[in-house]
Amino acid sequence: MAIISPEPDEKFARLMNVGGGMFREGFRYALATISLEFIAQAEAQRLDGTLHRNPYHLDGLKQVMKDLVAKSTERIRQGDTNIKGHVFLSMVMAQVDAIEAGVPGDLKIARNAKESVDLCYSLLQEQASIVTDIEFGSSPSDFDAGQRGFELDWDLEFFLPDAEF
Repeated sequence: MAIISPEPDEKFARLMNVGGGMFREGFRYALATISLEFIAQAEAQRLDGTLHRNPYHLDGLKQVMKDLVAKSTERIRQGDTNIKGHVFLSMVMAQVDAIEAGVPGDLKIARNAKESVDLCYSLLQEQASIVTDIEFGSSPSDFDAGQRGFELDWDLEFFLPDAEF
């Protein structure tokens, strides 16, 4: 849970939103673990008949899931192109909503997945509109316009035989 809601720190939050490697994997593992627990708790409470009598634990997990969806949305907004986590979370939320309502969830799950894909598509289109067209003959410094500090490293002179290290 500390991965999802750490102490308020702007730099760490930025790292969690744009970081790869262990930061992306940590988020992915938290996403999978909390989602599984959310579904398991909802199903267990449904089978016990306590689903509507004691919603406190499930409400806590539901809030964490909403936070995960928000963090996933922010990762995409910050440049991540992997939308699978966002779609997965939306589908899990729909499944638990169906369990709570006591209805089959296939249609609701599919609808939430489509809405998630549409949202992610619009966010990715927004990101793609920021990227400038690469023109032939542009210098490497021209490529970083609108890329929030990320630039391409085209310095390949170390391959030349007379290069000094």
